Amino acid sequence: MSYLKRKRKRKGNWGTPKVPASFKVGYGIVIIIIILGIVFPMFGISVIIVTLVEFLLYKKDRKAYFKKQYF
Repeated sequence: MSYLKRKRKRKGNWGTPKVPASFKVGYGIVIIIIILGIVFPMFGISVIIVTLVEFLLYKKDRKAYFKKQYF
C-alpha cells in the first residue's frame, strides 16, 4: 500500500503538518524577505497581500472560535 493512501487528509483539512506553537522566524529570513521586496517590488507586494489575507483569516477564525465556544 502506498504512503499516500495510508496518510489521507481529514475532511476540511489541507493535510499539512501543524506548525509548533514555539516556532519563530529568524531575523535573517525577515531581512532577506525585506531585501527581496525592495529589489523585486512585485514580490514585496505579493508578500504584503499574503500576510494581510492570512492575518484577516486568522482574526476571523479566532472570532468564530470564541463565539462557538462561549455562546
